[in-house]
Amino acid sequence: MLISLTSKGHTTMRKNTKQVIGAFLAGEGCKKYPSIWTDGKTIFSYGTPILHRVSESVVVFNGTKYSHTTTQQQNSIRVALSWIGAFVFAGDDFPQGIPAYKLAEAAGY
Repeated sequence: MLISLTSKGHTTMRKNTKQVIGAFLAGEGCKKYPSIWTDGKTIFSYGTPILHRVSESVVVFNGTKYSHTTTQQQNSIRVALSWIGAFVFAGDDFPQGIPAYKLAEAAGY
């Protein structure tokens, strides 16, 4: 499922980020790119989880700023999730490479 991620006030996201978000939303893996990929349950930026699915209706977001590229990816994810109404903020002070389950624990899941 690829969603259209352009609207008034938003810039078009990078093709690789769009493909990974689409795969994540479909529950499928997409490991074509070194900077961002998903196993269908978690989206990783350079190996660090930035979005983790806890259940069908709950996803946990890592808002920690690591790099310019990761920040762009996080912003694209925020836009996509705001449109589908799924989002739980886990925090913005996680070390690089934190295990995905720690995001869920920080959000109380």
